[in-house]
Formats: sequence, structure tokens, C-alpha cells
Amino acid sequence: MDYQLNTPVDYEIFMLSISHYLGNFSLIHHLTNQNSILYRAISNRDVPAIKKFYDRNRLDFNRFNDEQTKEFNEVYNEIDNKYRSQLEKKNLPIPDQFLVELGEIAIKKGNFTTAHSSFKILNQLDKAVNENIVKGVEKFQSRELKTLEDNSGNAQDLEEYMAKVAKDFYVAMRVKNPFGNQYQYLAPELFGEKGELLKKYFKHIELALLKEIIEFAIEYLIQDKTITEKIITNLQSGKIRKLFLKHLAKHLSLGEDSYEKFVDRYKNAAEILKDAKSESDFLSVQRILLGRRTGDEEFYQFLRELAFEQPIATLVCAITVTDEGTPYYAPILMKSGQTLLEFLELDS
Repeated sequence: MDYQLNTPVDYEIFMLSISHYLGNFSLIHHLTNQNSILYRAISNRDVPAIKKFYDRNRLDFNRFNDEQTKEFNEVYNEIDNKYRSQLEKKNLPIPDQFLVELGEIAIKKGNFTTAHSSFKILNQLDKAVNENIVKGVEKFQSRELKTLEDNSGNAQDLEEYMAKVAKDFYVAMRVKNPFGNQYQYLAPELFGEKGELLKKYFKHIELALLKEIIEFAIEYLIQDKTITEKIITNLQSGKIRKLFLKHLAKHLSLGEDSYEKFVDRYKNAAEILKDAKSESDFLSVQRILLGRRTGDEEFYQFLRELAFEQPIATLVCAITVTDEGTPYYAPILMKSGQTLLEFLELDS
């Protein structure tokens, strides 16, 4: 890549292009922070200082393949055509429209920290969150969803549709809270300090109350009252409830492949649990669930690591004890003999 970087605007355009291409806010932070060395350098049109900053924070374009180079060039040309004349008239602040575009591209790339920061600096964070909530509500209330639900021949289409609904609410919660809910801490809290709340949940499971189980699960996973209420008030049938929860669980997973592997491990662990007789049999269940050993093989280590990797695990597993009184972490088996994962159809 051979770009002529001579003027402050040349550098500014180039750094905006890098931010847009990566969906990353780090350079934008310096371009919007009046106390930043870069901000002051551009304000003073101090090219040597700008170059010094850029050289310390530059990308290694030599690592780009041909396709990546092409994509970056397209982004650069778009940013250059859109914003050069505006920036030549006034270097700073950078255009609001660029920040909106950066927020949108960051959402597509799954970089919610950048999206949050971009919309927040524009005082449009609530608007961005609400726009995604509205998208999800509109999908819930559309005639298309009703048609798909009524037509059993369109099962795959209904799956794909509900994945999009769950994605809208997932984006809303992540733009609002870009670092995500700290499930590795929320799970022990649920099993510990909020034990009474968990008793209520297990009562729902004992009575096989599908609606109540799913609503409890959504409240726990979303951890936001406003978003949760918008979801729950629009869950109009058991089928839709199950599908929404499944796709929310997938979005919160460390990847769809990771989710499917967890489901397989959960099923294997449940089979071992059903036939377990010895102390070692019972304790092996939590290792199968996680797919590996932990440091001290204590139940809370399995609980926390699974909660981090698969937040839904907290809701379909429980702490129980062996005949010798050793606590361990295992799938929840219902009176019917089904696992809770099967009952909720999170494994389909």
C-alpha cells in the first residue's frame, strides 16, 4: 500500500479508514479526546507530531493478503470521497455521520465496545439500543412470524427468523452493555446469595412449567429489565418461547460450534449421570460437561467456567452431592426422565 500522507487531512482520512475497516474505536478515541496528543497535533496542523503518533500506532499492512488489501482500499476511497472536503474546511471534530457509520459497522463485526463508544459520544446510545429493541418487537409482531409458526412445513424458515429476532435483542443488550454480563460471577451468585430465587426456579422445573422456566431464564440471561419486558410480553406461544431462548443461548455462546459441542457434551454427561453408581462416576459428569479437567476439580470451578463459555449452562445444570457428600455439577434431570435441555428443546 502506497498512500501519500503529507497533510493533517491525509493522516486523518487514513486513520478514519483504518478505524472503519477494523470496526475499532482506539484511534477514534484519540481523534475525539481534546487532551490527546493526536487531537492537539491535528488542531495545530503539526504534521511531524501527527506522523510520530501514527508511526507508533500504525497497522502492519505487509500482513494483509490481496483480498484484505482490496477491501481496505475500497474503504479508504469511500471515506476519502465522503469526508475529505469537509475535513479540509474543519479538521475537528470528526463528522457525526462517520461515527454513526462506525457504530453500525462495529455492530456487524460484533465489536460492541466500539459501537457503544461511537453512539455514546454522539449522545445517541439510548437511540441505538432502542432501535434494535424496536426491530425485535416488530419481528415478533409481524404477520410473517404468525404465518411461519402456523405452517409446520417451514420449520427451517421459522428457525432462521427467530435467530434474527434473538439477534436484535442480543445486539441491544450488547450495545448497551458492551462488556457483556459477567456470567462467571452471576452464576455463583445465583447458586449462593440468591438461593431463594433459585428455589423458585427449581419449583418451576419440578412442576414442568415451561412459560415460567423460560421467563426466568431470559431474565437471568438478559440482566436488563427494560429489554426483558419487551421480550417476555411478545412471547405468544410455547414454540416461540423455546426458539427464542435457544437462539439467545447461541448468541451468548462463545460461538455456534461451541454451543453444539456443549449440547453434545451435556447429552453424554446426562447418560453417564443416569447410569452412575460410584463416586468417580458422579464426579466424572462435570468433567464431561466442561470437556476438560479443572485445577482442583471442585464443582464451583466447573460452574464458573461453564457459565463463562455457555451462560445457558447455569440454567440447565445444578449442584448436587454424591452419596459420600461431595458436591458436583451436573445436568438437571426432570421427573419425566428428560433432561431440562431436552424439555426446553435447546438441543434440537
